[in-house]
Amino acid sequence: MIEARHNPFVYSFLSCYAKIKIRNNFREVVMKGEADVSGRSVLLLSNHISWWDGFWAFFLNDSLFRKHFYFMMNETELKKRKLFSQVGGFSIANRGRSVFQALDYASALLRQPENLVLIYPQGKLHSAQDHDFRFKKGIERLNIAGDEQSKVVFLFQLVDYYQHPKPTLFLYYGEADPVIYRQKNYEEQYRAFSEKSLLEHKKIVV
Repeated sequence: MIEARHNPFVYSFLSCYAKIKIRNNFREVVMKGEADVSGRSVLLLSNHISWWDGFWAFFLNDSLFRKHFYFMMNETELKKRKLFSQVGGFSIANRGRSVFQALDYASALLRQPENLVLIYPQGKLHSAQDHDFRFKKGIERLNIAGDEQSKVVFLFQLVDYYQHPKPTLFLYYGEADPVIYRQKNYEEQYRAFSEKSLLEHKKIVV
């Protein structure tokens, strides 16, 4: 597998690039949620709806969590974009041993409280209108020690235009129930979180 590195120059460039890119293409970024991750690592589980996703999560982390950013990426794609391995990208391939190796690597990162690990458990891009979330098998192997060391945080991303030519980006986030550390029911809890976020979103009046 391809392991992640943090090149401070590339990381700083990406941070600036993400902010400029988002500012130029979105009218506003609205972040809604609560998560107390002080002194704990973060496993960030998100829906996967666009090319933008990594930049959005990077922006969220830069704005709120301020952790060392890591993300799991398809090995074929990471080989094409090797620069991403210098800003926290590590690879996973669709074959047995590689999957376990990548999940063990992510688990090791999560043992360090200064780290955030982003995973898209659907495994591939889906329409933003598809809310029938199905997670790839294997994520339950992540070794999350519990609330005293790590936090599982859900991220639900969506975009709306309303009356403006540029869209508004909405990032809904929230902590998973601590029972997740015992039952590993990531898919079930993420569905419930996304439904709750959608209900809240529909209340917005413009």
